[in-house]
This record gives sequence, C-alpha cells and structure tokens, in this order.
Amino acid sequence: MAVVMLSIPMMLEMCLESVFIVVDIYFVNKLGSHAVSVVGLAEAVVTIVYSVAIGLSAAATALVAWRVGEKNQEGASRAAAQSLILSGVLILVMSVAGYVYSEEILRLMGAEEEAGNAETNCIYSHTGHHSVCSSIGELNISCDYCSS
Repeated sequence: MAVVMLSIPMMLEMCLESVFIVVDIYFVNKLGSHAVSVVGLAEAVVTIVYSVAIGLSAAATALVAWRVGEKNQEGASRAAAQSLILSGVLILVMSVAGYVYSEEILRLMGAEEEAGNAETNCIYSHTGHHSVCSSIGELNISCDYCSS
C-alpha cells in the first residue's frame, strides 16, 4: 500500500500532463494543422525528458532512502546533494541541446518545412520547462529530507 501512496503524485502529474497536451492541442488547433503537428512532435521529445527526470528522481530517492535505512545521515545528505548537482547539470545539458539542436531533432522526426520556426520555439520552451519542473520536484523531495 505504501508504494501506491508514494506513486500517486507521479501518476497524477502524468495524468495532468496528458490533460495539458489535450488542452494545448485544442487551442493550437485554431492556428492550423502544422501547429498541431508541432505540439505532437514537441511532446514526443518531452517524453524523453520526462524519462530521464523520472529515472534520476527514482535513483535519488532510492539512494537517500538506502542511506537513511542504514542510519547514515551524512551519506543521505551527500546522496541528496549529488542528485541535485546532477539534475542541475542535466537541466543545462538538455536545455542547451534543445536550444541548439531543436530544429535538427524535429527534422529527424519528420517535421515539415512549412511549420518553420514555431517548431523550434515550441520544442525549446517545452524541453526547458519540463526539465526545470521535473528537477524542482526532485529538489523538493531532497530538501524535505535535508530539513528533517
């Protein structure tokens, strides 16, 4: 039962992400079919960002919990700090890569030329936003531990 209770926030977050996509497509649909394709392509890239963030978060949580179970407060604090540093580095790397290579990524995914610069702006803003939000969630978990 504890696993279910701990997983509820992530399940709700992913459900709300799906709602966000539907609402995004609803409003973007008024701009035309190219705009809708941009949202779909950007969300595919965001899924990769989420996978990295969720994996990092799960690993950080497991390491901190392991150290707490060993009654090793210093090790738990070190694991939390290292996970925050790693998430910060990953935010920078993914944001820069999203900014520099967004057009190439979208072209590889089959984006049409008519979609133009809107794709690049959309994927960069989505990738950066989701990287930061995922890491803020991890930061909150780690800081909750460190403050107790």
